[in-house]
Amino acid sequence: MRTRILTSLILAVTALSSCIHEFPVTDYSFDFSGTVVYDAEADQHRLTLTCNKRSCEEFYNVVFHVDGENVITLTDMNGQTYNDWFKASFSDTDSRTYILSEAPVGSHLIQMTISTEGFCQSLEVPYEVTRQKYDIHAEVSTVGTESSSVLMSLTKGDTKYSYDVELHIDGESYIKQAIDFSGSPICTIALPKTLRPHEHSLTLYVSDSMTEKQYSIDFQEPIRHPEIPVTLSHDKTTGYHVANIGYNPYGIRVDFDIFLELKGQSSFYHEEEDFWWRSPEYKYITEKDERTLSETGSDCSVNLTDRDGIAKKITSQWETSYIWSSHSTPGGGEDSGEDYSYISGSTPAFYQIYYEALSIDISGEEVPGVSLVVTNKIGKMTLNGKESTSGTTSITL
Repeated sequence: MRTRILTSLILAVTALSSCIHEFPVTDYSFDFSGTVVYDAEADQHRLTLTCNKRSCEEFYNVVFHVDGENVITLTDMNGQTYNDWFKASFSDTDSRTYILSEAPVGSHLIQMTISTEGFCQSLEVPYEVTRQKYDIHAEVSTVGTESSSVLMSLTKGDTKYSYDVELHIDGESYIKQAIDFSGSPICTIALPKTLRPHEHSLTLYVSDSMTEKQYSIDFQEPIRHPEIPVTLSHDKTTGYHVANIGYNPYGIRVDFDIFLELKGQSSFYHEEEDFWWRSPEYKYITEKDERTLSETGSDCSVNLTDRDGIAKKITSQWETSYIWSSHSTPGGGEDSGEDYSYISGSTPAFYQIYYEALSIDISGEEVPGVSLVVTNKIGKMTLNGKESTSGTTSITL
């Protein structure tokens, strides 16, 4: 009896099994994660959305908010901007990156709902904004009486922060300093008074300690100092002819070509006998000084030539001049009618200056709009090829 019942149960189970069909199962689930990083070079926060597990469906609908509001946009790498939702496919990549629009300083939370027709996932991604983005407007003002200046204003950013500024002129670093817009909307940096009158290139490197921005400005520096005074005079203390260069803020090179010639003459008597009437003999010597000098300084003196030293070199030389005396015996005696001359001694016959010629040619760097104003206080000379005794001459550079 038991065997019959067991057999019947086995037959029933077998029959039931033959009636069950297998159906395919579709997995609609997926899994995403997200991170926000700050790109200091681009000054951007970027959201990277990563698909860790794909759904069987290709497209995903993404609805997003930041801090519960639609105040932040996302921009994909193709430049498409989304306000509160977008559709994306991850069939060809695991991750996609989006640029977040600017957010205030502080902690923020991106809230996302990612869904398909068959599945839905909520995702929260926190991030921190430590500094607000900034932008500077800069221009060069050339209207100052002493120098030009850079004017800067904060067109974007927070005035409670200070900004480090490094200023380069024509590729050369000029100044580094911190600027603060909290006290004034416009900050000013004076440019050097020594800027020459031509076009210059100015570059500003501005940093808020996290990001650095660069601003370039070309400007034309005007002629502020059109004349450089040069006075030629004789310094009795040193004995030099000198050139006194006045205010030369541009550091323009002034060139001097000097030629000085002095001639001396000595008049003396030789040691010769049997001359009752004697005429003096003459000897001559010449001293010259020729040199080229340059100076770029301001309010300085240039020793052109040692005029008195050269003169002394001549006047300290001498020739021996013999002193001739004569003896005459009056008539009426045994020795009457004897006349003769003889040397009674000698004396140095120093050279005396009888000729002096000074020639000075003055030139300088070519700086359009600037002239040398030369005043002659030495006296007779040849100045730049023309006779001069005094007065003022203008030399265009």
